[in-house]
Amino acid sequence: MANDKINPPEGHANITPDDDTVLEKVIAFYVGVSGDLVAEDPAGVEATYLSAPAGLIIPGQFTKLKTGTTATNIVAMYGDR
Repeated sequence: MANDKINPPEGHANITPDDDTVLEKVIAFYVGVSGDLVAEDPAGVEATYLSAPAGLIIPGQFTKLKTGTTATNIVAMYGDR
């Protein structure tokens, strides 16, 4: 059975999309203003969260917030994976 425990973030920071910046220990994104959110995971797999609404928290393991992102006021939450 999978571990369903969710650890709270250890820190957070406002971020802007950048194809070159590698993010470390990002466990979630918070969407401040709705739009598409394009993220990359540690395996290099890119996913687009279409029309992510404001206030949404997207949990996962992320290494990049890509420039195709149209959502704004994004907060990265950091913690142990």
